[in-house]
Amino acid sequence: MGFFIALQTCALLGFHFQNSRALRKVGRAALYLAIIAWIGMALGTAAEFWLYSHLPYGEANMRSTAFSVFSISSLLGGLALLALGIDLFLSQVLPRYFSVILMLYLVIDFGLWIWGQSIFLAPALAALAFGDMALRCLRGSRVLPLEKA
Repeated sequence: MGFFIALQTCALLGFHFQNSRALRKVGRAALYLAIIAWIGMALGTAAEFWLYSHLPYGEANMRSTAFSVFSISSLLGGLALLALGIDLFLSQVLPRYFSVILMLYLVIDFGLWIWGQSIFLAPALAALAFGDMALRCLRGSRVLPLEKA
């Protein structure tokens, strides 16, 4: 899981390096927060499952702290993607489906948490948007405003 979150972080970084000038201030701040949150998610996952896997759940120990880092980072990442999605939706610099996927991340993450399904499914669903983001960066295409009729 940590490896895939690290790949998503790389997609966010690639999007930043290619397109940060096309974003407004709110979008740029949201992108920076999303990058920091995804790094926190990767570190929390790595610490919980690789460093502290021998410790039990439900006690005050480093494994619980690592899980808390993942959970808080996931919430911050969802808020950042919501703000980034709204900014991209309003500025119309990417196709609408991309912005909608980013905006739905937090709703899906929170819904899955409430129903007790999987806290790891929302980052997997966000990979759809991040995969598109990474492909755009690999092709070297910068984000340009859509033509207005």
